[in-house]
Parts: sequence; C-alpha cells; structure tokens
Amino acid sequence: MSLSSRPPFWRSLPHLISTSVIYDLKSPYSHCFSLPLPPFRETQLVHQREPEDIIPSTSTVKSEPLDDLVPQPPAPNSIELRVNDRGVVGLKRQHRDVEKTLQLALDYYYGFHLTKHSYPDVAKKNQFALDALTNAAFDQDFQNIHDRISTDTDYCEGLASVLAGRISTFRRGAKDAAVAAIFRQYAVQQDCAGLVGRLLAGQSYIYPHHPDKVNPRDHQVEHGQAIGSQPYEHPGVAAVIGAAFFKGSNSIAEKIEAMFPRHEGHLEITKPMLALACAGIHDVLNDYSTGEYKDTKFEGSRVQDIYDVHILMLDHIETKNPDKFHDLMASIFTAASRGSSLAKVSKAPPTLLQQEALAKLDI
Repeated sequence: MSLSSRPPFWRSLPHLISTSVIYDLKSPYSHCFSLPLPPFRETQLVHQREPEDIIPSTSTVKSEPLDDLVPQPPAPNSIELRVNDRGVVGLKRQHRDVEKTLQLALDYYYGFHLTKHSYPDVAKKNQFALDALTNAAFDQDFQNIHDRISTDTDYCEGLASVLAGRISTFRRGAKDAAVAAIFRQYAVQQDCAGLVGRLLAGQSYIYPHHPDKVNPRDHQVEHGQAIGSQPYEHPGVAAVIGAAFFKGSNSIAEKIEAMFPRHEGHLEITKPMLALACAGIHDVLNDYSTGEYKDTKFEGSRVQDIYDVHILMLDHIETKNPDKFHDLMASIFTAASRGSSLAKVSKAPPTLLQQEALAKLDI
C-alpha cells in the first residue's frame, strides 16, 4: 500500500517524521542491538557432597523440572520478539501485527535514506529507525506495539536490527541498475579502460558530451569534451535512478511519493537519491577501470566519498543558481519516473524556449 494513500494525517509528513519528539522515547538506543533476557530465577546453591557421603532421600517432594529455566517461545498471539537459532530477530517469524509494522517501517526507513541521507552516521541511522517504527505502528493503529517501541529500548533495538540489516542490500540496487545501464548509456564494455578513465575524470559521467571527431590531418580521434554547463543531464543518470527506484508496479518511489519535494507544482528528485545513483555509476565504471570488469562490494567505506562529492556539487548548484537547480531536479524526476504511476503527477518545467513562446501570448 502506497504511503501516499495514507489517511489524511499522513499528509502532515514533516510533523510525523519527528515522532521521537512527539512520543518522547525515554532512552536513546545505541547501535548495538540486543534482546530482552528471560526473567532470572533465583536458585539455592547447595554444597556438593562426595559420592560416598550422599544419603538416599526418602522425601516424596519432586524437584522442579529444569525445563522451567529454559526460555520459552512467545505465545502465538504475543507481540514479543521471536528470534532464530542464532538469536537474530527475523521479519517473517513475528506476530502478524509486528510483521506488518516492520514491512511499513522498511518503506519509511528506505525513504529516509533516499530523501535525507543515504549514508547517515550511527545517531541519524538510529533516529531513522525510531521514526520509521513509530510512524509505521501509528499509521496502522497498533497502539500496543507503538507503546512498546516508545518505552522499551530492547524491544525497539530488536525491531531496528531488522531494518538495519536490509539497508546495504537496498543501496546495492543503485549499483545493480548501473551495471545494467552502463553499456547502453555509456558504451562501456571490456577493454575500454581509456573511455572509463575519461568518464571518471572530474565525474564526467554526469555530463552529456560533445561528439567525437576525427582529425582529417592525422586521422586521430579527438574525444568530445563534457558539457560543463549541463551537470547531471547525461541520460544515464536518470536511467539509473528510474531503474533502481521507479521501476515496477510497487516501487519504493511510489511508496514514498509524499516524501519527494515539490517546487512550483513539480515533483523533484532528492539530492541523496541522485547522489546515490551517481555513486553507483562511478563504482561500476571503477570496476571496469583495468579494462576487465571485476565486481566489487558496494560498501559505504568505498563509495561514501563519491556520494559526498555529489552532495557537495548539488549544494553548490542550489546555492549559486536556485532556479537551475529546481529545473534540473524536476526534469530528472520526470525522466526517471517515465512509465511509472508517478509520471502523471510529474510535469517537466517549461524550457526557456517554451517560456519565451508563452510570454508572447496575449490572450
């Protein structure tokens, strides 16, 4: 179910996102997730006798079965967390209401990573998890689960571990989309180390390029230069965003529609989503840098610097030329959402030529 089809209170998203303030979670939780321990049963220590000193007992009182000391699984109708043999909280093992909370919380959690920061620090990541869980429980009127999340740190940490365990795979989607698009959009294949080097230099893969030319004198190819006035307008950028986040009938972009910024009636792509897609493209190109493709893990320790470079560039564009920035983000959203249900709510802003034509109208 799409987040955009939530009840009316969902429309006040900025208010709901700060649920940690509204619900005042008493203890901020750490990044080390743990589970509530079973109640401790006090037992009386008895001095161990030597075998020959043991006197046979004639008492008819039976000792307590040791099974009582073993943690028992929660009852079927309990919202207590269920763990596997390794002590890990799983998504599918939970009470149906807990599972529904986690499913919706994942949409929120992914949405926060795509609209706020794709590589947050530990404190922000924990805040994302708390906001995602409280919003998900609140949206579905699971008051008992909401209360446990808000008051029981161990319970909250256990649920948050499910969200945190899936974010790396989710981010990897940006690289997977780039792998599929790299040949079609950039003509990169095996033995293309020279082309790859030119695309990586100065993040040139985000720009359209002038066509290559052949020098008539020496018949050497003069490679077309990047058009520096058109950052992020290379069609490969929007293609990767579309494939990673907009493709399919139940895409994450459709679920988090209400989280996208809107400027002058136009939906815009977010800076984290754009920077994450570019980091995916960069990482795939880097895998081709030797001329032979060698897949590498899409890990924050390897790609966050590239992500940060693109956030810096986008911040600079927004500061220096706000109008260009908003036009750019709206046009990328339009291109990326083409073919999805969001295409009908997104219209690209008029081009300069269209604006001049409209200005001449006298009706």
